Amino acid sequence: MDKKAIDVLKEIRGGKIHRLYLLISPEGDYLKNNIVTALKENLIDKETEAFDFATMYGKNTTANELSHSISTPPFGKAKLIIVKDAEQIKKSDIKKIMAFEIPDFSTLVMIFNSDTKLSPKEKNSTIVNSYSITQTMLKAWIRRKAKENGKKITNDAISELIERVDSDLYLISSEIKKLSLFVGDSKEITREDVMAVVDYTPEIKIFDLIDAIIAEKRTKALKLLKEFLNSEESSPEQLLSLLIKTFMQMAFIKELSERGFSKKEIIETGKIYPQFIINKLLPLTDKARYNDIINKFNALTELDVKSKKGEIELPLQLRLFVEKI
Repeated sequence: MDKKAIDVLKEIRGGKIHRLYLLISPEGDYLKNNIVTALKENLIDKETEAFDFATMYGKNTTANELSHSISTPPFGKAKLIIVKDAEQIKKSDIKKIMAFEIPDFSTLVMIFNSDTKLSPKEKNSTIVNSYSITQTMLKAWIRRKAKENGKKITNDAISELIERVDSDLYLISSEIKKLSLFVGDSKEITREDVMAVVDYTPEIKIFDLIDAIIAEKRTKALKLLKEFLNSEESSPEQLLSLLIKTFMQMAFIKELSERGFSKKEIIETGKIYPQFIINKLLPLTDKARYNDIINKFNALTELDVKSKKGEIELPLQLRLFVEKI
């Protein structure tokens, strides 16, 4: 049964455990790791952890080895076997593993770093391929993380934090720890604290650059580009990748908007999360013509190809790209 990672995490914390978990996606590392941690806390005793908990890697894992591991009875109450990089397991072995019937005393977690379709025979199984969370869930999670650090966080501070770092749960967790230290004896994290401590991520800054490009504000666009190129947070290659990704999303949104899709339908169809990213992309898309978006996307893609072949100096070509607007 396919489920969202956040829902599976809630199930585990509530004591509902499946025998097989297939965690599938190139994204969602934070939630994947939290699922593993929650399972370990529920199933494994510290006294028998060395015997009942094991981590394996796909490149070196065979169906026979895995079968033996899950079939050997535990020393404690249960066994937990984690297989990382499961996409590297041979296809013939994957087929055999999907035919496993897992004993009641074992739980198997297979983590795939790429999208794949699997149909396990094990009835007590769950497949996780969605790692998105709603704005409401994200805000509640931020409050819980602040509480874990002995602090409360105001609503406008939460909004400012999301605005600056997107929905990267690892990064948000790290920033909350920094903010907790920054406020010292104060019990509350405010918007002013977030503004003082937390920088915008490159993914957020990119919208200002694209807005300047679309509005043909050459001086502003060149200034923002210079800030990107001088920043230690991102390389020219990363900047180019962000530009290509964002123009591709804009083209997708523009096409759906012109076909009459609502914002909610665009989010569900395009899997562009979280919603506030859509809220930033929609105004940009409204300002631009579809052909202009496609032309810029194609020009940037051409730069990407030439850069990877070593034919151009990327920072210079990015400046020339902006100067042409």
